[in-house]
Amino acid sequence: MPYQDKARLIFDYLITKLPSSSIGHKWDAKLKAENFFIHYKKRLIGVFVPKVFFESIGAADIKAKLEDFRLISCIQQNGNNPIVVTNSGLSFKTKRKGPADRRKTKIPVTNDRRIGKPDRRNRKSP
Repeated sequence: MPYQDKARLIFDYLITKLPSSSIGHKWDAKLKAENFFIHYKKRLIGVFVPKVFFESIGAADIKAKLEDFRLISCIQQNGNNPIVVTNSGLSFKTKRKGPADRRKTKIPVTNDRRIGKPDRRNRKSP
């Protein structure tokens, strides 16, 4: 069974377990994973299911595996952190602020000179 049909099984499982939520899904080619978007109690939660998971499990075992992992209770208790479904269980992707995030932040550069500092390049020595 192709992974699209297995993704549809997960989508149907989420709809039956979370009837008051709005759920969408799409394939993320960059991550090679099916990305499920769940709007649950004014929160947007992302659940990522990699293609490796789909290839390693049969269609009949998907529902049982998700119930073993307690995916629904993790969605209900989780904050806004994305959840990744792997063969060994669930993992959470935390949004961290570190040196990698600081490097991505661009500091605006202007052509103006620094305010409060004298311009020393054109200054003649006394």
